[in-house]
Amino acid sequence: MTNLEFALTCANRAVDSVEESPYPYETASALVWLVTLDDLARAANKDVYRHERDTDPNGQVLDGLRLARNAVVHGAVATVSEQGLAYPLGGPGGALFYGPQVWVSLDELLSEWTPDGRKGVEAQKLAYVERVARQGVREPLVRALNWFDELRERDWTV
Repeated sequence: MTNLEFALTCANRAVDSVEESPYPYETASALVWLVTLDDLARAANKDVYRHERDTDPNGQVLDGLRLARNAVVHGAVATVSEQGLAYPLGGPGGALFYGPQVWVSLDELLSEWTPDGRKGVEAQKLAYVERVARQGVREPLVRALNWFDELRERDWTV
C-alpha cells in the first residue's frame, strides 16, 4: 500500500465518521488526514501540484480546510449547529445536538485563534470564506476527497 492509498483510506474513514457523528473530534480527524494528503502530494509533485490543485474546483477547497485544521489543532471550534450550539450539552453519552453542523464564519473562527503570519494565510482565508464557511460540514471534506481521487486516477505518486 502506498502512502497515498494509506492516507486516502484514513481520510475516507474520517470523512465517513463525520456523517455518522456530530462530535468535533471526528471533523478534526478528517481535517488532519486531508491536509496530510495535500502535503504529501505537494512534496511529491512540486512543479505542478499547486497549479493543478488551485485550478480544480475540488482542489480549491484545500487551502480553506488547511486554515480550519490549523485553527482546530490550536483549540478553536470550527463547526456549530445551524441553530447555534457549538458544543455537545451534557456529559459523555448524554450529549445533545440541535440541527445539522456547519462550518463557522471566518470571523468566528479567527475570534478563537489567530494564524501566524506565514506565507499563504491570506489565500487560506479567502478559500475558507469562498468554499468552506457556513456550508454543511461534510461538503467541503467530500470535495477534497474527490480531488485526491482525481490524483489517484492520474497515477500521481505520493
